[in-house]
Amino acid sequence: MNKKGFTLIEILVVISILGLVAGIVITNVTKYSTKVKEKALNAKIKNIEKAAIIYGQDHKNKFTSNSSDNELCKDVNDNLISNCYYFERKIKVIELTTTTYDEYGNEIKYMNSDDENGNIINPTETDKMLNKCEIQLYKKYGKIYASYIKNTPSDASDNTKCWK
Repeated sequence: MNKKGFTLIEILVVISILGLVAGIVITNVTKYSTKVKEKALNAKIKNIEKAAIIYGQDHKNKFTSNSSDNELCKDVNDNLISNCYYFERKIKVIELTTTTYDEYGNEIKYMNSDDENGNIINPTETDKMLNKCEIQLYKKYGKIYASYIKNTPSDASDNTKCWK
């Protein structure tokens, strides 16, 4: 007997194998996409921190010596570090994206925004903005550091995440 074509069983086996391979590939692509977005968010957060530090260097006169109420100026044993100073107010990310001018009239922009409205967009949730995230600058041992105040800003109407 001369057979032409495939049997129903052979076709079903091939389709099930292709479905299994497609399922594995789609799962791996989805995981990879999520990891890429998380890396993009972490890179964006590092850029925000660098911009905040540069902002602090340009506004050194706004640091105050009252550091007793903040945990960032305490060592491991909860002792106060003597030469630790805080920026007199918390700054928001939006301040790092808007254009300001120094005392000589030179234009200063610390970082670029993701859109024309000055918004920094969270790549893991593209409908969320990072602009309301608050940063506390502090100077410890002569070096300026930036620290996020909390994960979700107090005045954020949406659930904007400042970091992962």
